Amino acid sequence: MSYNNEMNDLDRVIMRLAKSLSALPDLMRCLSEGELWTLVPWHPEVEDATMELTNGMQMPFSQFENKKGPYVPIFSSFERAREAMKKGHFPARTYSAAAVKAKDLMLILGGVEIRADVNAGCKTGSVMIGPDMMRDIANGSALAPSEIGETTNVTFQKLDAADYPTNLVQALFEVLRQHKNFRAAWIFGRPKSRPEPPNGRGYNLLVLMEPRDSVRKHDLNLVAQSVAGKLNEIELGFVPENDGSYTAQLFAAAEPFYVAADYERPVQQ
Repeated sequence: MSYNNEMNDLDRVIMRLAKSLSALPDLMRCLSEGELWTLVPWHPEVEDATMELTNGMQMPFSQFENKKGPYVPIFSSFERAREAMKKGHFPARTYSAAAVKAKDLMLILGGVEIRADVNAGCKTGSVMIGPDMMRDIANGSALAPSEIGETTNVTFQKLDAADYPTNLVQALFEVLRQHKNFRAAWIFGRPKSRPEPPNGRGYNLLVLMEPRDSVRKHDLNLVAQSVAGKLNEIELGFVPENDGSYTAQLFAAAEPFYVAADYERPVQQ
């Protein structure tokens, strides 16, 4: 069997994430579903046994440490756990691979404030996630759709294409092109009436989405906020649906950085 055929959805998402943060929502979904694998110290009594996790018990998962502190390696499958143990050249009977319900594992690790390295030491590449993200995945808030209102009659600063935040626009473009609901998108500077962030810059992302989809809206906002990071700020707004006049004015006023290939731009009358 080839390596590609052994990969599951989480493996493929991790590989996509190495290229673009647009895969972040899919990573969170994969980490909330099914089972994940981790390492526990080997003991003959736990081989092929079922481990019960109870409140108050000492965390049974093996911990490692790097320059940024301790972490727990977790894996998308038994095959990935076995691959990592083989690559680590661990002596026989050092660790065993254990399957845990994904949300239970997120809840436990997030609760003890420790990081997790997903697919550490595997050919897929790996991704380090923090306790805040794991808690949000466990309680469902990471993927809970949020209401984002329409944006009208707001004056933004028009940006030259050379002034676009490249990393942000690239990640957003990847999300936008994956879903037909997204028809066009613009990036603007923050209105002059509002102060800029202390050590960064504020942006406004304006999106034409027809029809509206609360899950995809949330995904787009999640990627936008993640790429903007701690220094920059980005606010997401939406062009009113089925308002050809407003949309035509918007197209006439500023060129979008994204337009769906099958979208016919409205013409201003």
